Amino acid sequence: MIKYVYNKIKNFRNLGSVKKFIHTQVGFNSRLDTIQAAILLRKIKFLDANNKKRKLKYTLQIIEENGSKVGVNTHLTNKIVNHALENNLKTLTDTELRNKTFQLKKQYQQEQDLDSLIAQSFAITREASLRTLGLRHFDVQLIGGSIKSFISDPQVKAFIVTTGIIIFVLMVWQINYVTNSYEFALRKAAFNGVSILTGTGFASDNYLMWGSFPVTFFFLIGLIGGCAGSTTCSIKIFRFQLLFASVSAQINRIHSPNGIFQPRYNKKPVAEDIISSVMAFFVLFMVSLAVLAVALGMTGLDAVTSISGAASALANIGPGLGAEIGPDGNFSGLNDTAKWLLAAGMLIGRLELMAVYVLLTATFWRG
Repeated sequence: MIKYVYNKIKNFRNLGSVKKFIHTQVGFNSRLDTIQAAILLRKIKFLDANNKKRKLKYTLQIIEENGSKVGVNTHLTNKIVNHALENNLKTLTDTELRNKTFQLKKQYQQEQDLDSLIAQSFAITREASLRTLGLRHFDVQLIGGSIKSFISDPQVKAFIVTTGIIIFVLMVWQINYVTNSYEFALRKAAFNGVSILTGTGFASDNYLMWGSFPVTFFFLIGLIGGCAGSTTCSIKIFRFQLLFASVSAQINRIHSPNGIFQPRYNKKPVAEDIISSVMAFFVLFMVSLAVLAVALGMTGLDAVTSISGAASALANIGPGLGAEIGPDGNFSGLNDTAKWLLAAGMLIGRLELMAVYVLLTATFWRG
């Protein structure tokens, strides 16, 4: 009996065959493809809805796990992510939706409690954006609205620290060599330092008159830039963090050849392809800077104007160095060839290099 059951099961497993080319049950399909197809045909109608439920469940789980760490009101977040408030607003007319904001203002004046209004205001904003712009805010943008979440980001921390160091160094230099006024030194250092760091492009003073050190310092901080994903210029803080993490891991490997060291960001290992991408960007940026500076020099510009002009255009900084394109000057006096080169460099830098250079490859045009 046992042998019979064993042979029967084995026969099912082998799709009806007992040995090669010999089938005791011709056409038998023990995989039940027909039944599986019938089940899938029925379930496919609910596939999108089920995927949304799974995604929502995962989002809520992440918020629950990390909410307390970044100061997010998880109960409030759940209300918004569930879209219950937003769904109620879809039936309102534009005028009724607009009046909702006035109702929230009155409610705040009476209760003086912003926490109870955040969920409603976020839902109203998202619905208004969807109606007017056709754009709907992502759920994760709610988490970004928390100041603790914002400050806890390692990139933001690095940017704040970098900005503080730049302002402090420039202020100390001015107090020692330019002015005795602490208020003047702080104001000039903060405005000009942040402007050059972020590529805002403004200058409230001719910092070339502060001495030789600030000239070099301003050139270097212009190549740092702000946070990734922002509209700031240059290389970006994030890439420098990954560069330092990669260099640190390499130094540790040299120090301990048998150890395993991997670059980490925000306490998580960084994939090798991301590190390669960052390294490629740094190399391409420096090569582009050198080529553009040489090209500008060939148009008749002096070394300082050529190098600082190339950096200013490629990193989208704004003012360069020197009497002609410095904070007290502008680019209008340059020759036409130099202007075309700078315009091309600015376009390449604004589009993050790779997006432009890929257009120059034959593979792009073939495919």
